[in-house]
Amino acid sequence: MGTHDLAPELDAERLRVFTRKLLTDLRAIEQMLDHGAIESGVRRIGAEQELFLVGPRWGASCNNLDILADLADDAHFTTELGRFNIEFNLDPMSWGGNCLSQMESQLEVSMRTMTAERDQFGAVLESMTEAVLALDDAERVVLFNRAATELFGVTERGAPLPASVRNPVLDKLIEEAKLGRAGSEEVSVGDDDERVLRFQVSPQQDRRGAVVVIHDVSQMRRLERSGLFLLEPVVLYGVVNNVYFFRRDAHRNELFLNFV
Repeated sequence: MGTHDLAPELDAERLRVFTRKLLTDLRAIEQMLDHGAIESGVRRIGAEQELFLVGPRWGASCNNLDILADLADDAHFTTELGRFNIEFNLDPMSWGGNCLSQMESQLEVSMRTMTAERDQFGAVLESMTEAVLALDDAERVVLFNRAATELFGVTERGAPLPASVRNPVLDKLIEEAKLGRAGSEEVSVGDDDERVLRFQVSPQQDRRGAVVVIHDVSQMRRLERSGLFLLEPVVLYGVVNNVYFFRRDAHRNELFLNFV
């Protein structure tokens, strides 16, 4: 679940820190005993379930904070050691009767809740036409969608941000995101600068990485240069009805309405 290097010997300062923490824990247990915070005369059973989040190729999917954000109202779900882990805790139950059956039922309900949230998150991500990439603090790709693969050839989790995506402007926005600041900027790329990309970069919730959304706005900018002005789409009951354009006739100084 991770790597933790231990020194073979503790120096004096580390030993003092360890001793202080150990004494703090012992005092906490003493207070619990004094205030009757530890039950007696009853037997209970409980359990916790740890989950590993993986992608389509069974690689680690480090997006537990995104999923937990939508489960914030359910106290059973929490983080674990890695960002590809989620843990949920079952309610303590009195030992006896059908307690094991109750635990099984609660376990199944929690798993269905978790699976539904995962599927919903994945469906939203894959339906986006913009390329989405989540990066860790070392700027390795930990999550990406289909558009990122189709537009920039991103295929592997855990790999560095590929050269097909790299750009000095994007690098600057990523550094800003690591400091907790979101940003957005457009750049022209390619030999003839015909392709225009809009980078939107936001910090992850724990500020240990960044979320990059890349919009290809090339067509929109070409329309603007040709005298077409894109208006907002008309939305009826959540469905895009039509996208309207206004075209200006330079000779007659008139506006014409086009729609697609």
